[in-house]
Amino acid sequence: MMHDLSEHAQLVYDSLLDGRKVNAAQKALALNAARLAETLDRIERHLADDPRLIVVNSQNTETVNPLISEARMLTSALSQVLAKMGFAELPESVVKEKSPLDEIAERRARRESERFGGSGSKDSAQP
Repeated sequence: MMHDLSEHAQLVYDSLLDGRKVNAAQKALALNAARLAETLDRIERHLADDPRLIVVNSQNTETVNPLISEARMLTSALSQVLAKMGFAELPESVVKEKSPLDEIAERRARRESERFGGSGSKDSAQP
């Protein structure tokens, strides 16, 4: 079902609902999250085109670009909506294979453990 959202916002909406049984209130939250993401995208594009941090306001005084604080507030609102929907944290990544750095770290830990009598701690007292 399209809600007159941008492609990215529609993807956000669909991914929030994908594979879940949701009620009307949860669908409304997902739609609000998608619209917040869409607005943040527009602000980001505008700031990319005009990255000035300081602007001159209607009273002819220099001030912080209001889009910066608006983006901060929208990000906070989006975070709250996602938390209400149970998406407060990203799922932990699943590592199928150890990276070469992981293997090196394991070998180093084993060597240190052997060198320091199996305690693994350099500060432990030795007889």
